[in-house]
Amino acid sequence: MIIDRSEKFETELNEALRNIKIADHMVNITYNFVKDPKLLSTIMENIFLAVGKTMSSVLLFERIYKRIPPFNDNFDSKLYFYEKKVVQRYDLDKEYLKLIKEIRELMLSHKESEMEFSRKNQYIICNKEYNMKKIDIDKIKRLVRTTKSFISDVDKIIHRKKEYEKAR
Repeated sequence: MIIDRSEKFETELNEALRNIKIADHMVNITYNFVKDPKLLSTIMENIFLAVGKTMSSVLLFERIYKRIPPFNDNFDSKLYFYEKKVVQRYDLDKEYLKLIKEIRELMLSHKESEMEFSRKNQYIICNKEYNMKKIDIDKIKRLVRTTKSFISDVDKIIHRKKEYEKAR
């Protein structure tokens, strides 16, 4: 099945919604049941995927209207065009940019970490110099909340524009 560009941004947004629903379920149901801080890294990965897919969605949407040039399908390229072109055009909340950079930093730390462990309901990520990043359920809940809001705002942008196109 071949998906044309006009459907690709919808697919990306739907995948972002699926990832954030998984993260939300894990935070509100699974984590409350098992109380294992190691689960926080899996939730964080789903948030990261949701954020990346949401950026892809709005960028692909912008690409259809030729408002941005072609971009590489990697997180840094998407972040660059999102920050330089999309935030100002749609006056998106600056919290979303902070969210994107924070989740990116957490995922890089997670991938490059020398050691990770649980302590006192926190998930600790250590780098080579043993600098620690602490992740707890409250931080993850905040990231989930902000990501849901980000997805919702991008959904409004895309569907508002599609309704405008239909009316023409």
